[in-house]
Amino acid sequence: MALMQQNVEEHLENVGMNKENISHVKIKQLSNGEKVKVVIGVALWMRPHILILGEPTNNIDKDCLSALKNAINVFNGGIIVITHDDQFCNSVCKEIWVIENSILNIEMLNR
Repeated sequence: MALMQQNVEEHLENVGMNKENISHVKIKQLSNGEKVKVVIGVALWMRPHILILGEPTNNIDKDCLSALKNAINVFNGGIIVITHDDQFCNSVCKEIWVIENSILNIEMLNR
């Protein structure tokens, strides 16, 4: 996708950003939740095959959490989520890998 203002605006709107904030507000002036949306948008720009998200629910508000869940659920590639947030994990993951005492346990979820 060409790096043009219209393409960037459309792409970032798809991850839940407000069009006004995309084009007219500096990143340092955005809320933490909006900054996370920028990071998600940038990560998805090149349409990667796999994403690795480390504690993605830290420092995000309810609206951003919803946008993050939606982005994950429509993403066509693989996603590895490293988190302590069981509720978030259960809402976006098909399987959960838990490592305790050097033992790996895999739980399949019915999603």
